[in-house]
Amino acid sequence: MLPGPERLRQIEERMVRGDTAFMEIPWKGQKALWAFAPASPRLVVLNVTPGMVVDVARDVLAFARWQWIDTVVASLFVILVLVAIGVWRSKAMTAWFQDMVQAVERLGHGDFASRMPLGSGDEREQVARAFNEMVPQLEDRMRIRKALDVAQEIQQTLLPSGELDIPGFAVAARSVYSDETGGDYFDFFPCGESECARYGFVVGDVTGHGIGAALLMATARAFVRAEAQKPEDLDGRISRVNRLLTADTRHSGNFMSLFFLEIDVLARRICWVRAGHDPALLFDPATGTFEELGGPGLVLGVDDAFVYRQQEKPVAQAGMILLLFTDGIWEAHDGAGNYFGKERLKAMVKDHAAASAEEIRDRILAAVKQFRGDLLMEDDMTLIVIKVL
Repeated sequence: MLPGPERLRQIEERMVRGDTAFMEIPWKGQKALWAFAPASPRLVVLNVTPGMVVDVARDVLAFARWQWIDTVVASLFVILVLVAIGVWRSKAMTAWFQDMVQAVERLGHGDFASRMPLGSGDEREQVARAFNEMVPQLEDRMRIRKALDVAQEIQQTLLPSGELDIPGFAVAARSVYSDETGGDYFDFFPCGESECARYGFVVGDVTGHGIGAALLMATARAFVRAEAQKPEDLDGRISRVNRLLTADTRHSGNFMSLFFLEIDVLARRICWVRAGHDPALLFDPATGTFEELGGPGLVLGVDDAFVYRQQEKPVAQAGMILLLFTDGIWEAHDGAGNYFGKERLKAMVKDHAAASAEEIRDRILAAVKQFRGDLLMEDDMTLIVIKVL
């Protein structure tokens, strides 16, 4: 059974216009899908598909449509689940960070019982465990830091707090430690007798630096002070200090170098004992030359039977400068490994010989610091400047 003439005429008109269309029109008593489209200006392609094929196509389209709907619904569900998991994880992570911030804040306020909770089983637990292990270590370091501060304060009280007033002489001294505490030592000793005109100066250097060196320095200071103002000769006093110190250091391997200088202001003479220490320097402005105040002598604390011998020399010339120092000054080095050296030290004294003892001291220490640059101090520095007026 063919479509009616009116329907065929409509199809013909649309073909002539060059339309493209899909139409459901009965064909021989069955459903059929008519499809046509222009192939060229004078040719139109017409295709008539039986109804069974149309139903199958419709079923396929319907299945595809429902499949797409199911896919969209499933995708939305997965997205919602992922968002929920993300929110939950985000809240868990935020809560963990808040716990960490609170633990750090408590630690910052000195609460060394502060800890972070464990049990997450992931990287957060590793961070929490590291934090919990760090806190007691930090507490120990803080305890050591406080002990070092106390030791530093005590050691500073052992050094002379003012300058020694000697008729006819100007004196300036300073110790600079590379750690909180150190092994360098200096001291002044006025004569203990009313008619005595002898004044003593000592500079020493204990092996190493830090707490151990500071303790040995304090011990040596006590021995030196006990012997310094006795009336006998200087060499006998230093020999006795050596015997006392050796009894404490014999089996430790520690020792101390020392230079003890004594000035007789009436006789304008100096005497000294060198116990393994750098020789002092004596600058004479009249000749512009330096003399090293040396002499034989073993470091203190090694051989209790060693006998020291004192040396003597007049210092009557006004403007003469005596320099007592530790090796931390001339052994200071720059980034290239060059030492500050004794020649540079002598040049500083010579260039500023007309300045006061305090100014000479300050200029030398400043020059060493500038020479060292950004490098950290590796050794303590002690300097005593004595100028004849």
